[in-house]
Amino acid sequence: MNGGDLLFACLEAHGVHDLFGMPGTQNLPIYDALKRHQNGFTHHLIRHEQNATLIANGYARASGRPGVAITVPGPGASNASTGIGDAYTDNVPVLLLTGGYTRSLSNRSRSKMFHGLEQDRFFEPITHYYGEPGTADEIPKVLDDAFRAMLTGRPGPAVVELSPDVINETCQRTPSLSVPIQQSETPLDADTIKEIAQQLSRFEKPLILLGQDVIFSSVSEMLLDLAEQLTAGIIFSRLGKGALDDHCPLVIGTCRSDTTQKLLHECDGLLAVGTRFTQIDTLGWNDTLPSRVIQLDRDPKELGREYPIQLGLAGDLSNVLPALTEALGYQNPKTSTEWAERLAKSKLEIQARKPVPVLHQIRKALPDEGIFVADVTSLAYRAFEEFPVPGPRQFLYPCHYVTLGFGFPAALGAKIACPEQPVVALCGDGGFLMTCMDLALAVEQNIPLVTVVVSDGCLTAIKGSQEKHYEGRTIATNMLVPDFASLARSFGALAHTTTDPKEITQMIEAGLQCDLPTVIEVRMEDHVDDIIDQIPWLLEK
Repeated sequence: MNGGDLLFACLEAHGVHDLFGMPGTQNLPIYDALKRHQNGFTHHLIRHEQNATLIANGYARASGRPGVAITVPGPGASNASTGIGDAYTDNVPVLLLTGGYTRSLSNRSRSKMFHGLEQDRFFEPITHYYGEPGTADEIPKVLDDAFRAMLTGRPGPAVVELSPDVINETCQRTPSLSVPIQQSETPLDADTIKEIAQQLSRFEKPLILLGQDVIFSSVSEMLLDLAEQLTAGIIFSRLGKGALDDHCPLVIGTCRSDTTQKLLHECDGLLAVGTRFTQIDTLGWNDTLPSRVIQLDRDPKELGREYPIQLGLAGDLSNVLPALTEALGYQNPKTSTEWAERLAKSKLEIQARKPVPVLHQIRKALPDEGIFVADVTSLAYRAFEEFPVPGPRQFLYPCHYVTLGFGFPAALGAKIACPEQPVVALCGDGGFLMTCMDLALAVEQNIPLVTVVVSDGCLTAIKGSQEKHYEGRTIATNMLVPDFASLARSFGALAHTTTDPKEITQMIEAGLQCDLPTVIEVRMEDHVDDIIDQIPWLLEK
């Protein structure tokens, strides 16, 4: 056995079966070991290293399991860093295995070396862990540490650098079967639980702001039980979308919509559950919250970090919410009848909105169990409000890194992770051009996802922002784009073109029945101003 054999035994022990990467000089020993162990793994050959980690990112978001990418060091690793940065800001468990440098050259300047990069320093700000085994026998511990760092607390990415000579080194050690990583459980303070229940019962107009940790902790039903006890309206952060069915009567919508902003100003108490109060969710931390805020979070450092709170409790939500619901049962919540009516009216306001073109047609075509992946594109900004989803991990979006080009590769990863679920991506022409080269991967492995590309020959949202903030002056936003249907067909994919959004539904339904990827090009060059008028953050004063 050598270090490569040990590496793949460790990955298998951690439940890894899909790998996204590209071979190169300094990771060839890894790929030689993969050749010996290929019966236990599926390797997906990417065409650009940025896609390796974006595909792994979508894989992890859709499944909850870590996505694993492989690159060479230096340019391969730095190309892949975009998907790592996205995983860091949105708390996604992505592992990058990068080739390394021969140990005998460790005292040499990386700037003088082939593919030279001080990778530990490069990745330190955007990872939960960086490891480099010094010997083959150290590989199991480094892999265990990487998975523990990715999955303990809020998830996040890790990078492991693997020197070719470490991978080639003979070793005798065999890995023990991985023990499931357990979240550390802090005993709950019964007095604090009781005090929080008492305070919640005094809210007459309560709101609950839920975040991504409700999804991580699998406590959606528990949260709904608590909301029903309080008759509290539920709003969600960007990363919290899908934690509860958007059709649920108490779920009002994203915290950034006009409707929910009014409720935030009217409520007399807010319960924040598993949310980080990020810049985008709070409009630069300028939102005014009620004087009474109670915060529940797995991370004690988050309590009161961004906004003053009345009470806070740190702990695993799967323990906190049942205890709080039980304690609340001994209270008599004072929610007013008028507030319940106000929430119902707000729900009707959202349901009465005029359907957004393209989004509306995709929603009609995508079955309830489907996964929707939105790139950073003008019409997708409305999806938080206008694209209802029934449950967790069915709405994927790069919420805080805001990674242009995310849509197609993340959808590809989602489909690989969840092959039984239909997957549809929505991209703009600019984003799709950044990452569409892995249509080749989708075709060669017969991965049947559908990608809708809105083609208007413009960086539309940026043009709208220039017009709004710079007295109508615009520059560098109009662009030449290809015939996307012809481009897709050149890869061997199926493709359709339309100028009428009403035709999209039927095209998607047909694409979801195929065994190959489908690209639907929606030509909207004559509707740039109409699209700009749909962008919510350009409508804000």
